Amino acid sequence: MQRGDTLVEPATIAAVDTIDAEVTLLRSAPSLKHRASVHFHAFASECMARLFLLGCRVLESGSVQLVRLQLSKPIVLLPGDRFVLRHGSPITTIGGGRVLDSRTVQHLNRDKTRIWLEQICHADLNQRLALRVLRRRTAGISIAGLTVETGLKQDVIRARLAPMIQDQRLLLIEGNLLLTRDAIGEATDMIVQEFESLLQGSGAYGVKKSELRSRTRLRAEVFEHTVRLLEHERKIQGRNELLFASEVSPSRSTREQKRLSAIALAFETSGLAAPSPASLAAELGIDPSEMRRLITILLRERTLIRLGDDSLCVHQLALAELKQKVQAMRGQTIDVAGFKLLTGVSRKYAIPLLEYFDRERVTKKQGEQRVVL
Repeated sequence: MQRGDTLVEPATIAAVDTIDAEVTLLRSAPSLKHRASVHFHAFASECMARLFLLGCRVLESGSVQLVRLQLSKPIVLLPGDRFVLRHGSPITTIGGGRVLDSRTVQHLNRDKTRIWLEQICHADLNQRLALRVLRRRTAGISIAGLTVETGLKQDVIRARLAPMIQDQRLLLIEGNLLLTRDAIGEATDMIVQEFESLLQGSGAYGVKKSELRSRTRLRAEVFEHTVRLLEHERKIQGRNELLFASEVSPSRSTREQKRLSAIALAFETSGLAAPSPASLAAELGIDPSEMRRLITILLRERTLIRLGDDSLCVHQLALAELKQKVQAMRGQTIDVAGFKLLTGVSRKYAIPLLEYFDRERVTKKQGEQRVVL
């Protein structure tokens, strides 16, 4: 133990070397320029610090300004802690201030940092906690993270934020991660935009969750929560690790939508051994010409995928799952017999499926074998 050391509970607060603060300069003190060097004193700790002005070019005598202080050594500091500044030769007290933020966010520029600090200066405790959640945007912040930022115990934070969580101004994901409602809206827009971009750019009928999450750069909890919301709203649909465009079209009649859903369900249930349009039309009591029209709609939406033969279509989910299985064999070879064993289908379906994968460059035919690319 040395002078100025602080004892804390594990995983609560930590020493910092950068703080944002409100500083008051004495009337008797000389003005300070941007990047001025000062002596910093807080409790029993002291060190040199460099002063970065956030709202002005010069800190005038007798003024109060928002600043960032970079300390020459880490010190345990929390919002609300007071400090003294000294300067000159001989060293004299020139002012002091209070810490506003000891866990600065690096990606915020100077103007955004200043605006956020101005808000937090005049906010009550509950509002200050909400502002700390707000500035994290789609990354969010955990309850434990707020403890590190504020020094408040987790049960106090939960009690303070409970009314905002109850009226959904703030969202609590998996019992620990906090985001604003606007942040979830922003995450939703990011996912939908990247989802549509991947579908259009690749011509694929499904998108891997891992690829979509990588494109959005959202943390796992936020991504999964937002995807569940989109599925609940029927804007996308998911199966295992794949996401697909929703089959629902609000402009359709109820009767047509029911028929489309019944056809899609029949193909999905059949898996790779898809029914023929004629047999399905008879089973569902739909006129054959109407069945062809409805199947065309599902093909256009890529709910169904045509395998080459006009009458042979497979549901996108079944085809996507099979594609994953085949791609997992990259570098290996497979023949028709092996493919039939892998899929459990007859030659009637195996050949068109293999030819489809050849066209999609998933496989490449070499004699009687196919190489998985």
